[in-house]
Amino acid sequence: MKIAYFFTWNDDPRSGVMKKVQDQVSFWKKSDNEIEVFILTSLNSQLHTHFSELQNSPGITWHCLANTNLAERLRQTERLFKEISQYEPDIVYMRKSKYSPGIHRILKNHPSVMELNGKPKPFKWHPGSIYDLLTFKKLLKDTNGFISVGKEIAETPLYANCRKPTKIIGNSIDQSQFEILPPSKNPDLTFVYIGSPGQHWQGVDKILSLSRKRPSWSFHIIGSRPEEFGPGMDTLPNVLFHGKLNKEDYLQIFKKSDIAFGSLARHRRGMNETSTLKMREYLTCGLPVITGHKDPDFTGKEPYILELPNYEDNVVDHIEQIESFAKKWKGRRVDRKLVEHLDVRFKEKERLAFFARIASI
Repeated sequence: MKIAYFFTWNDDPRSGVMKKVQDQVSFWKKSDNEIEVFILTSLNSQLHTHFSELQNSPGITWHCLANTNLAERLRQTERLFKEISQYEPDIVYMRKSKYSPGIHRILKNHPSVMELNGKPKPFKWHPGSIYDLLTFKKLLKDTNGFISVGKEIAETPLYANCRKPTKIIGNSIDQSQFEILPPSKNPDLTFVYIGSPGQHWQGVDKILSLSRKRPSWSFHIIGSRPEEFGPGMDTLPNVLFHGKLNKEDYLQIFKKSDIAFGSLARHRRGMNETSTLKMREYLTCGLPVITGHKDPDFTGKEPYILELPNYEDNVVDHIEQIESFAKKWKGRRVDRKLVEHLDVRFKEKERLAFFARIASI
């Protein structure tokens, strides 16, 4: 199959989303498919600056279409349409994108699948929001199928009412790139969280509240800086903020940790379910996880996952359960066999099969 994969991205090419994309397309290539990746980005974005790092993927062609303003973006989406048309793919795969005539023409002229990785933003009665909704509906109408990272997202009326073929596939990870870490040797309980700055739905503030109530526990916060959470956060004696780290460095902190925190405040975005990449990395490395949401790849009854109720005080109201879970798992790691269903070997086979189904319609 010839696959054209396109999306908009301005963040670091070493981000979790880009690691996911690279893992996906690498597996597709190994499965005897032909892939070209097209990325719309800002001229001054981190992705544009470091784009050369993505071009090292064997046998995969990457295209970077950079723009500086709306007019240039429209020109680049027309270029995108021409380049994809010249490529003549069997299927076009796209992450959710804003409307443009060029993108609309791509979907009108090629079999396509859209990845749904989040619920729509709440509608607001102002011209920009109305325009975005109406034009996005045009894209949904011309998309042939959806792959959603969770059932809750797929059941959102905006998507469900389209009545398109839909497949639920939680996010995948290339587990061959991660070792199962040995149990930590810390005398006291040590926790880790990894994420990105400025995402209030991750609930890092809840971890900081927990740190005050359990001063004998240690907490490593990766990705965020203390100033995000108000004055004095850098003086908490049992919390270490590490900022952004590369994979080699954050795995060293995973190695020192007993338990990992997933997202704890998805309720702040009106969500109860998602499949985060951080949770897949934790479990693949053997770290048991405390999370505040459902995951489509788990029942919620796994002994290595503590799923807290999804509301504002879920952490402080369940300190005893958190402590019991953490003490039970201290000195232990999750068996890789229990989480191997998260691997690209299984997830991406499902995705490719769905692509083939849509391409044949």
